[in-house]
Amino acid sequence: MRAEQGRRHLAAAGLDTARVLDGGVPAYAAAGGDVVHGRTVWAMERQVRLVAGSLVLTGILGGRFVSPKLRLLAGGIGTGLTFSALSDTCAMAGLLAKLPFNRGVVEPDPAAVIDRVRRRRPGPVRVGASRAGPPPGRGRSSDRGPVP
Repeated sequence: MRAEQGRRHLAAAGLDTARVLDGGVPAYAAAGGDVVHGRTVWAMERQVRLVAGSLVLTGILGGRFVSPKLRLLAGGIGTGLTFSALSDTCAMAGLLAKLPFNRGVVEPDPAAVIDRVRRRRPGPVRVGASRAGPPPGRGRSSDRGPVP
């Protein structure tokens, strides 16, 4: 349903060759379509949980086996998580966002996306975007035709 709405918006913008794939990108790939998978990056929330959990575990184990003062690390992380929840901000996420593997993803504005799609030459389908459908004779695509 949302894919069809997107196709209609593209058609209204003059891109009437867009198609809705039955079964989406997985079905397109299963039918032999060329799909390019980009690099996967963990969501920021998942990264924060990993770092916070690791630091709490380090503080607890360090407090048990090295020095009781290391338990302050676990308390500090707990305090930071509490403040983060109450203020809806996260200093750890801000620090993690500065790491090289978290930079470079910029959300484009809709006009830039439409312009880029208009100038795009036929090629492999990228995950999250589609072009005409599976190669001829492989799988099905729903061609709903022009918007009335």
